[in-house]
Amino acid sequence: MNLLKSIHEMKFIFLILIGFLPSWLFSQTRQSGYVFKASELMQVSQRLVSDSAAWQIVVASAERRTSTNEFVLSASAQKILKTFSTLRQKVNRERATLSRLVKRGAPILAEQEFLKTSNALQAHDKAVADGNIANALQEGEAFLFSLPILSKAVEARRTEAVEAKLRKKTGDVDKRKGLLGTWQATEEGDLFAESDAIRTGANSTASLVFVDGSQVLIDPSTTAVVRASRIDKLDRTLNANITLVKGSLLSQLSKQAQESGAFKLSAGSSEATVLSGKFWASVNEEQSTKISNYDGTLEVKSGEAIITLKKNQGTVILKGKEPTPPVELLPAPRLQWNGLDTVVFRDELLLQWNPVPNTAKYQIEISSERDFSQNVQTYSTSALSLLLQNLPNETRFIRLQAIDKLGLRGVDSPTYRILRSPDTEPPFLVLKDFPAHMSDTLTRYTTRSQLEIRGETEPNARLLKDGAPIDVSPDGKFQFSILLENLSEKFISLSAFDVAKNRRDLVLRLVPIRQERLQQMNWTCKTSGDTLISNGIPIQVYGNAYPNLSLFLTHGNKTFTATADAKGNWAIAVEPLANQSLTVSFESPDSKEQTQIRTYFVK
Repeated sequence: MNLLKSIHEMKFIFLILIGFLPSWLFSQTRQSGYVFKASELMQVSQRLVSDSAAWQIVVASAERRTSTNEFVLSASAQKILKTFSTLRQKVNRERATLSRLVKRGAPILAEQEFLKTSNALQAHDKAVADGNIANALQEGEAFLFSLPILSKAVEARRTEAVEAKLRKKTGDVDKRKGLLGTWQATEEGDLFAESDAIRTGANSTASLVFVDGSQVLIDPSTTAVVRASRIDKLDRTLNANITLVKGSLLSQLSKQAQESGAFKLSAGSSEATVLSGKFWASVNEEQSTKISNYDGTLEVKSGEAIITLKKNQGTVILKGKEPTPPVELLPAPRLQWNGLDTVVFRDELLLQWNPVPNTAKYQIEISSERDFSQNVQTYSTSALSLLLQNLPNETRFIRLQAIDKLGLRGVDSPTYRILRSPDTEPPFLVLKDFPAHMSDTLTRYTTRSQLEIRGETEPNARLLKDGAPIDVSPDGKFQFSILLENLSEKFISLSAFDVAKNRRDLVLRLVPIRQERLQQMNWTCKTSGDTLISNGIPIQVYGNAYPNLSLFLTHGNKTFTATADAKGNWAIAVEPLANQSLTVSFESPDSKEQTQIRTYFVK
């Protein structure tokens, strides 16, 4: 322990003595030069010039002692090497910059600038390899000087300012040229350059399309500015920046724009880098921002906070606040249809959809275009149905979204298609227990004094009986009673009207079957009251009944049938059986049972 303590004390005293050594002794050491062995050349090169590959510069700057195989660097040489080291580090760092510029098309877009820059770098490397420090410094400086010029030339020539086009619009849409321009009406086909703005009214929409196919759908009461719109000449990717001042928009980007991430959105106090094919954003009067992302990712920054929205996620940014953590968007409502297409024949259609939990309201969009770029009508409701009225005689497209309590627009439903066809056909009118008939008059023969008339017509149709309304169920079925007074023939007028006011008329002719008419039969044999005298000769009976009436003749154990023709005529022939009864009957159209007319005795 005492020995160790003595050693530490001696070491401390030695350090103090060194501190009091005169400065001229160190000056002499520096002036004597930096000495190193040949075997240490690589390590010294790394230490002095930060690059072991530049050992030729170190060798050329040193004095070699062949007797000891050592090198000596004077103070002036060390100073020059220090300058070279700083330059060499910068050159090596900027090699990566030159490589990036080559990938961005520098040899094509800025050929002269590229040759000057690359030649300077090659001359610098050759001077280093030759150990020519003066030329290495000169060419290195030339490389570092020309590199920013090359970079600016590439960027200036690689991108080109392009104009967005107003593809379609509905209602009044205004355009402002530049930041200080005045608002003027715009028309379809007008172009929007950088710094131009677009404004829609309360009942108008617009569709801006860019050269790569990306599209921005501008909702009603919206103001947006095209802050940037440039196209990369090599890979044809769009570099665009849209500022949403107020209102809302829906963007559908091309695949190239989505993958490049060159589309930017400024909304309220937030900035977003878009790697998404579809997103929605809105800004209200209080500068509160809402963003919903439907595909890919979207990086949102507000203040110092940055969040990433994945597919079907959204966020809300209150003015001066950080974005809320990502919120899962509500799924899409579905119409209660069997398919995506439907055909309607009237100007009204009731839409009904399945409920989505946690929905504050539902939004229904209707457009003449499948991409909803024109003639867009938007409805909001908390109900699960909506009655569409005044549908035009053409195709319309429908989609729905569920809006959550934060006001975030949910996922789009499938796009449904409605085809409105002009309804010029009258409603059908079918009656039960009436024979089919080609005319507008239906005749029914009956044995009853009261009839129950049952039928069916088009759902939601209106029905009149002799001018008075008859109740019709929602599915189009109806029923009413008719009294046949004094068993006389009766006519009933029916008129059905559909929603399109097309009309179908029918006349019901109700004819009572009279027994006395049926009993008027003619025989080919002699008759005496209810006795038929055949004398063994075949006999025939005929008469005039009612059209299509079925008649039966029962004699012995045999039955013969006949059907009256359209005028009611009928006839039956039989072989007589002596001392047997013969009964004539008909089938009731009401009960389908046989009703006896008259019975005879055969001799």
